[in-house]
Amino acid sequence: GTNADVHVRVRSAAHMEMFAAMWKLLSACTLVALCVLFMVAWVLSLGEEGEGRREEGGASLTVVLLWVIGVTIGMTVLGRKVLSDKALGTLGAGMLLGGTMYYALLLFVVFLLFVSPEFGGPGGEGGPVGTAVAVACFVLSMLYLAFSMGMHKYQKSMILGAQEETEE
Repeated sequence: GTNADVHVRVRSAAHMEMFAAMWKLLSACTLVALCVLFMVAWVLSLGEEGEGRREEGGASLTVVLLWVIGVTIGMTVLGRKVLSDKALGTLGAGMLLGGTMYYALLLFVVFLLFVSPEFGGPGGEGGPVGTAVAVACFVLSMLYLAFSMGMHKYQKSMILGAQEETEE
C-alpha cells in the first residue's frame, strides 16, 4: 500500500540525513588531522635533520601524506555529492559504498607503512611524526571501516533515496 511506501521513503530519507551528517564530520576531521600532520612533517623536513633525511630518500612521509590528502579530498567531494547534494543517483551511491571500504583499506596500508621502523615508524626516520601518522591512519581506517559497514547495512535505504532523487 501507499502507507507502507511513505514509511519506507521517510525512513530512507532519515538514514540519508544521518549518513550525510556523519560523513561531514568524519571527512572534516580526517582532512584537518591529515593537514596538521602534513604541516608538522613538512616543517620538520625543512630543518638540518630534514636535509639529511631527504638526502637518504626520507621525503616519503610528506609525499605519502600529500597523496592521502588528495584522495581524501576526492572521497569528501564524492560523499558530499551523494549524501548531501543527492547527485549522481544509484551509481554514485554504489561508488561511495565501495569507495569508503577501499579508502579504509588505503588508510590501513599507510598505517602499516609507517608502523614499520624501516619506513619511518617508531625509532625510524619518520620519528614521532611517522608514529603519529601511523596512529592517526589506524584510527581513521577503523572509523571509515565502521562507516562503510553502516552504509552497507542500510544500502537499500541509500539506493532507494538515490533512485528517488533521479526520478524527480
